[in-house]
Amino acid sequence: MMKYVIILVILLVISFAAY
Repeated sequence: MMKYVIILVILLVISFAAY
């Protein structure tokens, strides 16, 4: 499950960076 959590965090960071 940790892989999914890491992926979600990465997506969140990318979204924040894009914003």
